[in-house]
Amino acid sequence: FKLRIGPDYPNNRKKAVSGDALYNLRAVDMVEHKNKISHIARFFDRSKVELNPEEDVMEGDVINGIPRFFIVSYMLPDYAPHMWSKVNDGVGFTVVFCFVLSKKGLEAARKRTGAYRVLQRFCALKPNCPDKVRGPNLWKNVVSVANFREL
Repeated sequence: FKLRIGPDYPNNRKKAVSGDALYNLRAVDMVEHKNKISHIARFFDRSKVELNPEEDVMEGDVINGIPRFFIVSYMLPDYAPHMWSKVNDGVGFTVVFCFVLSKKGLEAARKRTGAYRVLQRFCALKPNCPDKVRGPNLWKNVVSVANFREL
């Protein structure tokens, strides 16, 4: 798919095909819970992740300001949204994705090019900073469900 390209996207409005991924997806898990699980990455045990030495960076924790492991979690509540209910916590599911820095991602980090710069700015922000401080450095997801009729 196409992504916005710089250096001045608001004025040039140019998009180009995405380059190589910075990270490889190495594990996915789904957990059912009675209450929200905040900061689920604290339970992460990297020794249990199967890595590919030909594709994955095998050493280090933070490389040029980006993490070697990147954990993404989606909380899927099984109750009405807070705007329509007084319930703010309860039964639900969390889907956890574990990504590891790819060797192509390491190359981008060393050259300090492309998406690496955006990720590095995102990672440099304090975890709970307000959106107005975060500005354009918001986490975005592009989701596509290819088999929605089968669900």
